[in-house]
Amino acid sequence: MSKSQKPTKKVVKKSKVVIPQIKQELLPVGVEAVSVALRSLIASAGWAEIKRILNENIKYLEKCILDRKEPVTGESITDADIEILRTKRFLNIDLRDTPENYLKKLEQEGEIPESYDPYFQTVEEMSLPPKKG
Repeated sequence: MSKSQKPTKKVVKKSKVVIPQIKQELLPVGVEAVSVALRSLIASAGWAEIKRILNENIKYLEKCILDRKEPVTGESITDADIEILRTKRFLNIDLRDTPENYLKKLEQEGEIPESYDPYFQTVEEMSLPPKKG
C-alpha cells in the first residue's frame, strides 16, 4: 500500500432479527390445537437448545450432589446445600419434560387440564378488578 492511499474501513451491516408476536386470536384453542402447538414446540430448534442447556445443568447438579463438592472451586457442599441442589435438579428435569408430560396428560384425559398459572392469560383479565375471596 502506498503512502498516498488511505486504508479503507470495512462497513459491516448488522442484520435485524424480527420475532413475530402471536396475536391473541391465533393462540391454540381446544385439545387438538394445544396438542399440535406442543408437538411443534418439541420439534423446534429453540426447544432443542433449551433442552441442551437444561441437560447440562442437570449433569452439573448431579456431579455436585454425587461428589459432594463444587466442581469448579472444589469446595465441599453441606448436607443442607445438597438438598437444595436436589430440588434444583428435580425442577430442571420437570421443566425439561414439561411439553411431553403435558402432551401425555392431554392424550390421557382428552381435555385441557385446569391451569394454576397465577399470571394473567388475556388482556381482558389484566383490566378486571381482583377477585375477592
